[in-house]
Amino acid sequence: MTTPTMTPTSTMAEAHNREAAFNVTPDVRVPLPPAVCPVGETSATLLTFDYAGKTHQLIALTRCQAGEKGAGPRFTLWGLSTMGMRLFTITWEGEEVVAQSHLPPQVAKTIAGLPDPHQVLGDYALAHLAVSEWAPYLAKAVGGEEPLTLTDEEGTRTLRDATGNVLETITYTREGRQRRPERLEQRVFHYRITFEPLAMDDFTIPTNE
Repeated sequence: MTTPTMTPTSTMAEAHNREAAFNVTPDVRVPLPPAVCPVGETSATLLTFDYAGKTHQLIALTRCQAGEKGAGPRFTLWGLSTMGMRLFTITWEGEEVVAQSHLPPQVAKTIAGLPDPHQVLGDYALAHLAVSEWAPYLAKAVGGEEPLTLTDEEGTRTLRDATGNVLETITYTREGRQRRPERLEQRVFHYRITFEPLAMDDFTIPTNE
């Protein structure tokens, strides 16, 4: 599979060893910038995927800690089922991303609706990192003839191709001084993700990765 058509439900076994990038169209892959996050910060978010008439839910548990390679912070995202079962771990430090499935490949292939770790991280990062962090890496997208553009306007972030076609939109809501993503719509692959913050008191950060 030379150019995978990424959706939120691609097989984790296929995604395990791919490069640190995610698809925004079937032919265009965007490399991830270096991880940027406040060291010591943790979060829990319920991600609800609507795709092909089906709904899947995933708990994204994250932690930012000091990096080990001198390349800035290390961001870890654990993907949990809504029952609390750990599905995958993905670590992001500098421009390096490593994904690990916690299900045997033969089991992962039989479970419908498992999200692809790299795509989850890519969409999560697209919603959370500043536009300025993305700009140099959108210019490095593989498969596109011209650089992509990412803009923020009136609570909506929009990713466009060189001809102005909208690829993704992210809407935000404000809670006091903080802005958080509320919904992401991927217009090429036709899926939506809603972000619902959860209380960290209900979760324990894994001690092993």
